[in-house]
Amino acid sequence: MGYSPIHLLSVWVIFCVVKSVQGARSGNLRRHKAFAVGAYLGAVGAALGALAPGRMLNQMLFG
Repeated sequence: MGYSPIHLLSVWVIFCVVKSVQGARSGNLRRHKAFAVGAYLGAVGAALGALAPGRMLNQMLFG
């Protein structure tokens, strides 16, 4: 089993969380907000992708 675009979204979420924390610590709230939204959207995209028809998680949950 290989990697899929969902795995790239996981890397994107980790990157956004790190940058968001850095932005908050440095007081740059605009950067913090932008990367927090990016992390949220990446996580939602990964969840929707994992539940797509034909994916293992979809088959486990919905038969």
